[in-house]
Amino acid sequence: MEYIILDLEWDSAYSVKYKRFINQILQIGAVKLDETFAAVGEFKTLIRPQFYPHMNGAVVRLTKIRPQELESAPLFPQAFQTFIDWCGDDCALCSWGPDDIPVLLD
Repeated sequence: MEYIILDLEWDSAYSVKYKRFINQILQIGAVKLDETFAAVGEFKTLIRPQFYPHMNGAVVRLTKIRPQELESAPLFPQAFQTFIDWCGDDCALCSWGPDDIPVLLD
């Protein structure tokens, strides 16, 4: 079995339509570890925003992701499928931080 350590970068904004804050994943990063916890691979992809095109300035400063970099990035469904394919069949998904999994589920 391999271990996938996941790290997401995201932006959020209030949606009038849904009457709540919507999280929008901008980047998926991950490291794959083998059963001895040795690094055996890395994954990184940007994701083109769908819900709102303008990034929060604080998110830009924190992540160093520029909005121009996202213009040609894949949409979330394609990026996530590529990530799932990279993970493989026999892995445990682990989160770098406590917020990544809830954001992914959202």
